[in-house]
Amino acid sequence: KSIPLGNELRKSKLDLQGFKLIEVYLSKINSHKPNDRTVTLTIEELQTVFGKKLNAAELKETLQAVFDLEVSDITADTVITETKIKLFELSQFKYNESGIQEIILQCSESAMQYIFNIEELRYLRYKLRNVAQLSRKYSYHLFMYLLQNKLQNTWNVSISELTEILETPYNDYYNLNKYVLKPCIQEINEKTNLSCRYANIR
Repeated sequence: KSIPLGNELRKSKLDLQGFKLIEVYLSKINSHKPNDRTVTLTIEELQTVFGKKLNAAELKETLQAVFDLEVSDITADTVITETKIKLFELSQFKYNESGIQEIILQCSESAMQYIFNIEELRYLRYKLRNVAQLSRKYSYHLFMYLLQNKLQNTWNVSISELTEILETPYNDYYNLNKYVLKPCIQEINEKTNLSCRYANIR
């Protein structure tokens, strides 16, 4: 049920930290309490997920990028209407004498249809445990794509389609394999619970 949101986010220009921040938010909400859409995250939690110590400027930049996110809501009757919806309506920092202590995120009421239709919180937490280990943006996109398709066990995907899915400029197999597939598949196999293999069949 989280796939529509994932597809929208993939189109964004977020860096890996931005994607990880959203995954943390999704893992914290209670989908059975749609009125409870405010999440508090400690700096220690974020540093664990990001895998490094964060400074205030870097964290603010990531939070601003997430706060600026918009998703498309498309309806079709006699006329096709596309509406842009802000994903979050509140971001807040709390400080103590040591600096940033925690941040608060609240999704917008209009975006609740993308977030609070998620029932499988165990699945989201499973995703977060794996995503937290990844160090490449392409590894994140590829992991999410594999997770969505793993029930197929084996499938074919064209180079052009994979290039679009991963939002990568490499549109030939040699470069896609060298700079994206080979290092990212290795990272996914080493750092997550997914195991995958691939082959060029042409």
